[in-house]
Amino acid sequence: MFLCSTAGFNIYLSSGPSFQDDLGGQAGGVPAFDSLYVKTWTPGTPLEPCREYRWSIRPVSQGVEGPASEVRTFFTRPMCEAGNLSAPIPISPLNHWIVNNLDSLKLTWWYPDGCLPDSYDVEMSPMMQFENSPLNENASTPNMYWTPTNTLQDCTRYYWQVKAVKDGQTGQGSQVYTFRVDLTSTCAPEKLGLIQGTVWEDQCIGPGAGTPMPTPPPLGCVINNPNDLFTN
Repeated sequence: MFLCSTAGFNIYLSSGPSFQDDLGGQAGGVPAFDSLYVKTWTPGTPLEPCREYRWSIRPVSQGVEGPASEVRTFFTRPMCEAGNLSAPIPISPLNHWIVNNLDSLKLTWWYPDGCLPDSYDVEMSPMMQFENSPLNENASTPNMYWTPTNTLQDCTRYYWQVKAVKDGQTGQGSQVYTFRVDLTSTCAPEKLGLIQGTVWEDQCIGPGAGTPMPTPPPLGCVINNPNDLFTN
């Protein structure tokens, strides 16, 4: 095997669930013809607990990057304890969002307890009832994101929530989020329910029991008959 020397390596490292940050750096090159040489690199910033990280490497020679390595993933401890799981926090899509591209749809959430569960149960349904929904699925790793594997229907509203799982035990569900699929922006308006009415404080502080109600009556009191007596 013929090995060439490189000026160094660029290391790309980012944290989930969004993987938008840049925690990578650079490492020196590998000497030529040394097939037993193993290069190591340590992040300059300490990694956060219970997080997912992605990393890859590109060789650099004369200021030009070579092809990228395979992207690898790892998680940091500690692990959660069964029977003491909190509700995850949904992040995206934003609640009541309109989804116009299913190819880029990815549900993401955050686990607030500073530990790592085994996995998450993702529950999704076109109704507020999640039991036995064919869209339900277990995201088999502690990834805090999930892409639906079933085809979602256009012009349909979906509801979803997430539950952490540890040693086969499931924690409490997250807040229920909802989004509507509208791939062409031509879906008919939804017929949503509307609650209307008046709220008031139903309280009548009158005189003692058996006493005629004064005129005008105290605030909150209504007289149907001038001879009404205050009873309670």
